[in-house]
Amino acid sequence: MTTSQQKKTKYCINCGKEILAGVTICTECGAQAPPLGKHVTQPADLRVALRVSVYTIIVFVVVAYFLIDVWPANTEDLALNATRSVTLYPTDVSFSLGAETSLIFVMIFSGIIGACVFSFFAISHHLGAEKDFDKVWEAWYLLRPVVGAGLALVFYFLLRGGVLTIGADLKNLNLVGVASLAGLVGMFSEQAMIRLEALADTLLGTAPGDEKKKTSKPETGGTDQKLVGEKADEQKKRTDEKGGIKKGLADEESREKGN
Repeated sequence: MTTSQQKKTKYCINCGKEILAGVTICTECGAQAPPLGKHVTQPADLRVALRVSVYTIIVFVVVAYFLIDVWPANTEDLALNATRSVTLYPTDVSFSLGAETSLIFVMIFSGIIGACVFSFFAISHHLGAEKDFDKVWEAWYLLRPVVGAGLALVFYFLLRGGVLTIGADLKNLNLVGVASLAGLVGMFSEQAMIRLEALADTLLGTAPGDEKKKTSKPETGGTDQKLVGEKADEQKKRTDEKGGIKKGLADEESREKGN
């Protein structure tokens, strides 16, 4: 099948049967045909969706378990910067964690959980509502927990470094607040990347390519302003013409009344 033929291929959202170009109703089940070029979930896509769903569930459960284990029993441990012992139940494996290390793990695990929650939403939305789940996004689902963990860790360093002022002191740090922030960062990774890019532009300056784009904007803006000015002059001219016509009609009407 050529590339042009693939672009003209349509599949029924209801039964998955191929629909010929130009046909608006599925001959198999009578459902409305999707727009031309819209991807429709196929059996291969369902297998990938099942695979990434199982993967995301496993990651979510394991990380939630570790988050509960490393979560400090009280905020006094953070304020005193105390070291505590953590035991992985139901095993007898135990290890010591400092307050700072506990916070790092809390941020990482919260970011992963947020990423898993968004993956659950995306899978269910594209399988159920849109019916356009595509297997080419498998890597996106597999790597999203890693992205969420990395972004949460970066945001934690920014918090502790005082770049983001939500409380850099351990005594005043709100554990639930920073964990919620990490969950949001993992859930909305795209928005977090945009914020980090803006912060990088502020701290490091814009890249040479970005500066070139910015210097070219005034030229476009000037052209737009010229066009706007021409339109305004044309509109003013039309308004003056309409005003002159109305004034002439009013003068003629007043003369008729005078006669």
